[in-house]
Amino acid sequence: MELPKGYHREVVEARENSREKVSTYMLN
Repeated sequence: MELPKGYHREVVEARENSREKVSTYMLN
């Protein structure tokens, strides 16, 4: 199944953003 090129990047960015939120939450 072919996905749009921008799709994977959006998923990766969302994953990185959520990871940043989690790490920030744990630091606080």
